[in-house]
Amino acid sequence: MSNAPRTLVFDLDGTLIHSAPDLAAALNKVLREAKRDSVTLHQVTQMIGDGVAKLVERGFAATGGVHDNSARWLERFHDHYNNATANLPASAD
Repeated sequence: MSNAPRTLVFDLDGTLIHSAPDLAAALNKVLREAKRDSVTLHQVTQMIGDGVAKLVERGFAATGGVHDNSARWLERFHDHYNNATANLPASAD
């Protein structure tokens, strides 16, 4: 038996899966709940980086300024994102 360490690393920043559409959908749901305009997928791809809290902050900044109840909106983002179905192509049966 080998003493070599077994390691599996996933880099989920969009290089293995294209998560930007799901991130954009969740962010836009939050923005609509806050009575803000939606942002485009292109805008969201430019906002990605530094974590989800920054993404939500940037979404609010792009649509009228940072909201004073950011913890609530971050929680709502997680709710939407965790309940979303991944944007996977439909299988051909």
